[in-house]
Amino acid sequence: MTWIYDATRDVLTITYGRQDRRAARIVRSPEVQLYLDDRGDCMRAEVIRASARHPVEELNALDAKPDDWCGLASAAKRFGVKQFALREEILSGGMPAVKSGPTWLIRDIVLAVYAEILKARRAAHPGGRDNGSGL
Repeated sequence: MTWIYDATRDVLTITYGRQDRRAARIVRSPEVQLYLDDRGDCMRAEVIRASARHPVEELNALDAKPDDWCGLASAAKRFGVKQFALREEILSGGMPAVKSGPTWLIRDIVLAVYAEILKARRAAHPGGRDNGSGL
């Protein structure tokens, strides 16, 4: 999984796994475009006009060592999901995080961006889950 911010286009692109497949469906919202495979799983997400909602310095430093951590329990509570659902998302490569002792730590900027993606994913699959992770 990669997170790349393109300042020229003002788009944050998050890719999941291999990108040699064509998207079967594109789901658009004002903030996010999701590229879904034929099973409905997200292959790529593009956060449109990212700098309007997230500081450019943080978007440019997504791969830098973070100082603003959120623990797994707090992040799960923020999204209204069980911890195992977020852990599964982290382990599958869908959310960057760092293991620290018994817990995972996630940057606040990652959670803010992920909230937008989660909203679009839920809209794309009303009444159901797109990948069984609980998110």
